[in-house]
Amino acid sequence: MKGQIAQKVRDIFQSFNINPKDIFLEEEEVQMEIEGKLADGTVIFSSAAEWAASADVYTKDETGNAVPVPAGDYTLEDGRLVVIGEDSKIVEIKEAEAEVEDEMPQDMSSDDLLKTIESLGARVSALENQNNELLSQLSDAKKESLSKDVELSSVKKELQTIKQSPAVDSIKSKRTEVSLSRDNKETKEKTYSAMTVQERVNQYLSKIK
Repeated sequence: MKGQIAQKVRDIFQSFNINPKDIFLEEEEVQMEIEGKLADGTVIFSSAAEWAASADVYTKDETGNAVPVPAGDYTLEDGRLVVIGEDSKIVEIKEAEAEVEDEMPQDMSSDDLLKTIESLGARVSALENQNNELLSQLSDAKKESLSKDVELSSVKKELQTIKQSPAVDSIKSKRTEVSLSRDNKETKEKTYSAMTVQERVNQYLSKIK
């Protein structure tokens, strides 16, 4: 607020019953070289050639008298920070901090913002559907794998059962026995002289069994 520093000074002097005119120089006795302004609108002066460290800083009271600025940190209208010591001289001047720009463009309208939100929502929905589809495919693959495991286990059990079963005569063996039986029967019905060589051999084999 404008005049904040001057009021601050008056309050200090009033608390000690001090008349500023008794200790401060009249305005015309202080040769002001430069002028500036604080962020709250307070006008400040200095007898130095520029605003720099060790430069004295004054303001004016309601009667126009030059009043030293009390110690403290003050912000200039250009954003720089001025640190003033107990002797009302500048200790340090700090440059203004750069403002961080908003990530969202300032000229984006409400419609653009809504469209952007809708677009993001659609992308999220598509990703969720894709994820659900992949989960479904994975579940089907697990079921198919389990079914094949069960089928394989069944086949193994069947093979084990076959291995443990007693051996059976082959069809070829049965056919041979039938053939020999038939030949023997026919051989018995024939006289030895009427037999063929094969029939005689078969008869001989049947006798030595």
